Amino acid sequence: MEFAALIPVFSALLQRIFPDPSVAAAAQNELQLNLNAAQIESDKASATQEQAQAAVIVAEASSQSYAARNWRPHLMYMLMLVVGYNFVLTPILRIFTSVIPVIPLPSELWTLLSIGLGGYIGKDALAHYSESKFNNQKYLQAATALFPKGMTQAQIDILNKAEAAGVAL
Repeated sequence: MEFAALIPVFSALLQRIFPDPSVAAAAQNELQLNLNAAQIESDKASATQEQAQAAVIVAEASSQSYAARNWRPHLMYMLMLVVGYNFVLTPILRIFTSVIPVIPLPSELWTLLSIGLGGYIGKDALAHYSESKFNNQKYLQAATALFPKGMTQAQIDILNKAEAAGVAL
C-alpha cells in the first residue's frame, strides 16, 4: 500500500483539528514519521513474502521428484492445449458438425496463462543475457591475456573474426 497518498487527506484534517499552525505542523510531522514507518514495514513484509515465494520456486526446481519439478510447465501445456482446442480445433470441427462442445475459459485462466508464458519468456531472456555476459567475460580475459598493454582496433577485429569463426577463446 502506498501510504504517501494519505498525507494530503490527513493534512487537511489536522489543520481543521489544530487551528494553531505550529501545533498542526508538529502533528503533520508526527503523521509523516508514522506513515513513513508504516511504509517501511509494508515494504519489508512484501520483500519477505517475495523471498518466501522465490524459495518455494527454487525448492520445486531443485526437487528430485519429476512431478514437483515440472508441474508448472505441464500446467502451461494443458492451458495451451485448451486454448488450441477452443480456438483452433473447435472452429474446424464445427464446419462438419455443431455438436462439438467448447470448454469455458474463465478470466483467471487467461491471467495464469499470460503470467506463466511471460515467466518462461523472461527466464529464457535472462538465460541468454547471463550466457552472453559469461562469454563477454571470457572474451575480456582472453583479450587481457593476449594484449596486456591494451589492444588496437586491428587486434579487436582479429578477435571478433576468431569468435565469429567459432574459435574458442
